[in-house]
Formats: sequence, structure tokens, C-alpha cells
Amino acid sequence: EIQLRTEKLDDELAHEAYMHLKASTYLGEKVVLGMGVRGTAIHYERFRFALDPQMSISVAPIKDMRVILAAGMQHQFLHQASYSGFGLPIDYWTAASDRTPGQRAESISLKLTQGTPGSSRSRDPDVCCTTRSKSTDPHGSS
Repeated sequence: EIQLRTEKLDDELAHEAYMHLKASTYLGEKVVLGMGVRGTAIHYERFRFALDPQMSISVAPIKDMRVILAAGMQHQFLHQASYSGFGLPIDYWTAASDRTPGQRAESISLKLTQGTPGSSRSRDPDVCCTTRSKSTDPHGSS
């Protein structure tokens, strides 16, 4: 998946692009290992980029059930400042800059799927822990 987004910010344009690369392999009949990387780049005042790893392991202990453990990191360089919480025209976008650093989040999740995915009888409880911190922007370049 590749996406390019342009946002108008205070009479200037911010260009953001990101790309996901994913691969998975079977480690036996019931275990799938998934690995990926997400690349994010933005140009606003200067060029910034980040490469974020993602990883998962999926186990099928019995028929029609999967347990999925996933972990990853994600950088965000465009932020929506919302007064409403649901996207009114008075909300605005701001880009990472020297005054407003980008954000970084690390996450780990445990998910149990039961039933056929996408069917009305499918159940997908999910437990997730995410930590967020302001990035020191180590990948930025002047």
C-alpha cells in the first residue's frame, strides 16, 4: 500500500507519503509469522522520515480459532487539532516542525479470533497496550 497526502497548512503545503511492506511465512501448519515495515516521509519546512518495524505471530490452536500477538512502532508527522473530536470545518491540521515535534507510538496487542473471519458469528476480542511519546526527530534532516 502506498499513499500520498497533501494538506494546506497556513498558506503552505505539507506533503506526506507512506508505504507499507509486509510479508508472512508459515512456521508449520498452525503458526504464521508476519513481518513488515512502514516508511513515512513528510516535507514541511524540512524533510523528515521514519522507518517503523511491525511484527506478528499467529497461532491456530484449534479449528476456526486464532491467537495473534502483534507489536510495532509508528511515527506520525501530521496532526489534526480538533475542537470537536469528530472533524468539523473549524478543526485544522498541523505538521511536525521544529516547534511541534512528531509523535511516536509503540504498541503490543493480543487478539483472539473465533469463527470464520467476516461472518456474523465471528468474535474478535482484542487487548492492546500503546505508549506514546514525543519524538526527538532523530531521522530528520535539515
